[in-house]
Amino acid sequence: MAISTRKKVFIGVGGVVGLLIVALAAAPFFIDVNKFKPQIVSEAKKATGRDLAIEGPINLSLLPSPSVNVTGVKFRNMAGSKNPNMVEVKSATVKLAIMPLLGGNIEVSSVTLVEPKVVLEINAQGKPNWEFAPPGAAAGGNAKPAAPAEKAGAPMNLKLGRADIENGTLIFNNEKEGLSVLIEKANLKASADSIKGPFAVAGSARVTANGQTIDSTIDVKYSDRLSVTADLKAGTLDIGKLSGAKAGQAPAQRGAPAASSGSAPIDTAPMRSVDASIKDRKSTRLNSSHVS
Repeated sequence: MAISTRKKVFIGVGGVVGLLIVALAAAPFFIDVNKFKPQIVSEAKKATGRDLAIEGPINLSLLPSPSVNVTGVKFRNMAGSKNPNMVEVKSATVKLAIMPLLGGNIEVSSVTLVEPKVVLEINAQGKPNWEFAPPGAAAGGNAKPAAPAEKAGAPMNLKLGRADIENGTLIFNNEKEGLSVLIEKANLKASADSIKGPFAVAGSARVTANGQTIDSTIDVKYSDRLSVTADLKAGTLDIGKLSGAKAGQAPAQRGAPAASSGSAPIDTAPMRSVDASIKDRKSTRLNSSHVS
């Protein structure tokens, strides 16, 4: 091939690639993904019986990798709850790897959740807020959840990459048992090869249970063995408060009367650093060391 002909081929291929890049960069300006909002909200209502609100815009980007960003997501709580929303997310971004997508596989390269807030509640009657009642379920009485559909054909291979949680909050309230747990300032980084693992989670959070506060950092890894390393920082813990026992009353064992003396606070310094390893759910190794 002559040099001039080769140069023309290179210029032509370069021009095609350049036009493709321009088209991918410009496509999000011509594709209005926000028109799918009503359908997303409707499907959520149909599946759960609760309202989903997407207050911010949905932004689509194709370069350098396909990604979707959504802001102002709120999912309503069950009626009668103290917190109006079960889930709130200030911003969520999902990025996909482009080459596996072309091959019919979904590989999530990263998920970033900014200020997610999840509320889990059990009311005084023992009903949890994670039990949903889709429209029409009440008409059939105590209808059982629909059985999962049988697998048809080869399932699409789904791989997970990195997940980042920035300033997350988890609230758990059990009114029936008198237990309240607040996990806040959660900053976590997680990675997983697939839904089945292996996976790793590392980060920090502040945990408050019935007024007892612990600042913690964790490092969890799982492949064939589950390894957990945690650093707990707190002054003293009152087991009575943690278990929901009333002041002056020690937590009673099941089937035994409550003790008359109050529960003594426990110094947490000796168990400030905890390292546990579990393999095949049969053998467990637990080490603790004092951190000054």
